[in-house]
Amino acid sequence: MERIRMLRHFGIEPYVVFDGGPLPSKRGTEDERAKKRAEALAQATACVAEGNASLARDWYLKAVECVPDRLRAS
Repeated sequence: MERIRMLRHFGIEPYVVFDGGPLPSKRGTEDERAKKRAEALAQATACVAEGNASLARDWYLKAVECVPDRLRAS
C-alpha cells in the first residue's frame, strides 16, 4: 500500500491485479488445456520416433505450460 500511495502522490493512478491460484469456475477450461498439452506431447514424441525433429519442435511448443512456480500444482 505504501507504493500505491507514493504513486498516487505523484499523480499516477495504479491498476492492481491480483493473480492467485486456480479458480473453481475455470476448472473445465484448465482440464481441457491440460488434455491438449498431453496430446501435443504425444504427437511430439511420435514425430521424434519418426525422425521429424522440425515437426516435433512445433508440437513440443504446444505442449509447454508456462506458470510461475508458486502457482504450479504439486
